Amino acid sequence: MDVYDKAKGKELVWNGLKVSYDTIIENIMLLNHTKPVFEDKVQVIKYDSGYDNDKRPSKKSWGPTAVLFFSIIICSVVVMTYLEFNNRVKAKVIENELIVNECTRNYLANRCHPEDRVPVTEKQCLEWEICLNQDPKRVFYIELFVEMMASWGKTFAGRSSKGFLVYTLLFGIGIIVVLNVCSKKTS
Repeated sequence: MDVYDKAKGKELVWNGLKVSYDTIIENIMLLNHTKPVFEDKVQVIKYDSGYDNDKRPSKKSWGPTAVLFFSIIICSVVVMTYLEFNNRVKAKVIENELIVNECTRNYLANRCHPEDRVPVTEKQCLEWEICLNQDPKRVFYIELFVEMMASWGKTFAGRSSKGFLVYTLLFGIGIIVVLNVCSKKTS
């Protein structure tokens, strides 16, 4: 009779846990490799470090990369447009402040106070007074945005509008083709 046979069916209390000797014996046998581990359920495959690179077919998909690339381009264009627009607004506010300062200087130099006004300068003094009372921070945003887009169009198109049209058309078709090809590879 073996030591293992004597311990079968008995329990051991260790650190407050009940553990059967059968479990302990099975674990010892597994550690000593005296019987196969899960012989019915698991097939053991030897791992070869070159297996991944040599035998597995490459399933790289450029779809997510293309979408990320175009998303970065679109976000960059949005951020650049926002920054350019803010710079134009600040420039317009400074321009308006300079106009108000010029009106103030002319108003004071020509003595346009209502008590000191000469009847000949009445009309010009009223114009300077209206100019003085305007808010330099009041900016027409739509007008600035359209002006900015027009200047970009002129800069981009240059002298040849046909070149601009061809470039825009090819760029749009290229985006559509790349996104369609990438979406077919991922699905």
